Amino acid sequence: MTKKAVLVGINKYVAFPDNCLNGCVNDILDMRDALINHYEFNNDNIRVVTDERATKQNIMDRLHWLISDIHEGDTILFHYSGHGSQVRLRDNSGKLNSYLDELICPTNMNFDDPSTFIIDREFRDLFNFVPQGVIFDVVFDCCHSGSGTRDLLNPMDEHKCKSKFLEPPLDFKLRDSGDLETNRIFGHLFDHIFKADRAIQDPMPKSHVLNAACRVDQTSADAFLDGRYNGAFTYYFLKLLHQNSFKLTRSTLSAKTAQSLKVNGFSQKPQLEGPSERKGKFFLS
Repeated sequence: MTKKAVLVGINKYVAFPDNCLNGCVNDILDMRDALINHYEFNNDNIRVVTDERATKQNIMDRLHWLISDIHEGDTILFHYSGHGSQVRLRDNSGKLNSYLDELICPTNMNFDDPSTFIIDREFRDLFNFVPQGVIFDVVFDCCHSGSGTRDLLNPMDEHKCKSKFLEPPLDFKLRDSGDLETNRIFGHLFDHIFKADRAIQDPMPKSHVLNAACRVDQTSADAFLDGRYNGAFTYYFLKLLHQNSFKLTRSTLSAKTAQSLKVNGFSQKPQLEGPSERKGKFFLS
């Protein structure tokens, strides 16, 4: 059976040099080590893209490789660690949508050019091509990842912790006022990357399980832990797998990661989304 992975980690943002991160490349290198040494992935079937090379085109090219030539019983993984954001976009007629789109931020993204970032619906459309029976895990360590971002501030050491949220320009933020405020108050935006208010029109694919660093309304932390930088979510996620001989169900792993984050002073709450029968299986199985 084939095992393939795409690992994207972005510390350096060409378009936002003042909003760079520290632990994202470490996140995906740590995941790569786990895949090779504990999940029997072959190095030739792992695509890594980092920093200045992590443009939208390069990320999407590797995702198309990931979902090509796969069949029932194969295992694939997409792990993204970097900035995430939320913006209110316009539809084809130029009218503002009634919901926020969650997005991941390639190194060269431009808020004025939607073709430079990757929104939740693009992932949905792409992942719908994954055949039934393929084992598919998605790990998002970014802000708004429970739809898709990172909680910068670790109250235990705010100087060694940074948020993975890329702040939209003021004019984009002002789009979010008014009619969206009620949605925020009642929590309708606190859904998964493939749900949100458009769930009826855009049903969530059943092809994958999303392991998200936080809720859609939260940020995710880039933190200094045990002498080096990591995403707090990825750090505890992999640490728990190591401590339990890589034999934790997805549900248990998510719950234990949430507890570790809480005990260590992080406010983000990891989310687990996907078919219920997959949640009771081991990660990547």
